[in-house]
Amino acid sequence: MPGWAVALALSAAAVAAVLSAPASVAGVAGPCFPGGSTTLAQHDGGRVFFLRSRHGAYACSTRYGRVIRLAGDSDATEHYSVNRRWVIFLRTYCEGAGGCFHHVVEKSLKSGRKRFIVINGRKDHDECGDYDCGEGAIGALRLKPNGSAAWVACPGHEDGCDDQPRYVIRRDRRGKRILDHGKISSRSLRLSPTGRMISWINAGRRRSASLR
Repeated sequence: MPGWAVALALSAAAVAAVLSAPASVAGVAGPCFPGGSTTLAQHDGGRVFFLRSRHGAYACSTRYGRVIRLAGDSDATEHYSVNRRWVIFLRTYCEGAGGCFHHVVEKSLKSGRKRFIVINGRKDHDECGDYDCGEGAIGALRLKPNGSAAWVACPGHEDGCDDQPRYVIRRDRRGKRILDHGKISSRSLRLSPTGRMISWINAGRRRSASLR
């Protein structure tokens, strides 16, 4: 093949690679960075943002380029953690005089489907009545690349977390489990470098558990 033909072929291949790459990689804002959005959380190719024009919180992965709405108009969301595959957050839904329900929700950034939804606290769904259920805040939230997560749940607002009894909660392939309860420092929740262990401090003593 003549030299000019080889150069032309390589140039065409380079253009095709740029066009097929995620918009953010190609240097364009793309769906994960719409105009007027405010970043709420961002990590490892995933982004959670508030879009004022649509009055809600959304998540997107530069890997998939799909924008996922996190909750409906009547729901409040906060305390986000995100990576290129998953987003996890606290969702509060109130039914008038019936009270409010506080759930931790995880969604796939590839399909938009819920991976799980659990009560933020010691109770499960079948233990909730017609009144408030779950803790209203999260003091710390850790998310693994495979979607397994751990967090510190506490009543009230985040600012008051360390003045209240708290729960360490794990949700992985084994399901939801309460790992500890007491005077837990929210800031002490750590994910090991390998992602296989989590640890926290309760009443001055560091404790740990596996995260699969």
